[in-house]
Amino acid sequence: MRVVVLFLFFFAGGAQITMAQNDPLQAYRWTHRLLLVFTPSDAADSAQSLRAALDREACGLAERDMLIGWFSAMDGSRLGEETIPDEMVAQWRARLDVAAGEFGVFLVGKDGGVKGRYAEMPVLEEIFALIDGMPMRRAEMRARPDVCEGQ
Repeated sequence: MRVVVLFLFFFAGGAQITMAQNDPLQAYRWTHRLLLVFTPSDAADSAQSLRAALDREACGLAERDMLIGWFSAMDGSRLGEETIPDEMVAQWRARLDVAAGEFGVFLVGKDGGVKGRYAEMPVLEEIFALIDGMPMRRAEMRARPDVCEGQ
């Protein structure tokens, strides 16, 4: 009986470790919210429009502990300042169920859960409102002063 229990304990632990190694979201859990943009090309008007909006809201993104990921079939992929190699992009696509060349935007919470999935370019203010309504974010707002106020 003890052997079976020990076997199950180690097997289950090994499965969790393997799952964590295969989950690209794991590295950002509890530290960042992610806004992940999958687009056929960065040159698309909708991608450029969102990029401009994100540039204007840099303080709001930082205040919400957000990292932006751009996954472009033609132009390469980045998450924050980090270049993402193609084999990792495949893991991201598999994790979020996005086909190569397909457009999609995903909001991922600090807990690693997908909080929003958008088939069209989202309005950044709506994403901020969604985040600001989350319990963890509300606690952050109480604990930290609004550094972007007046900006």
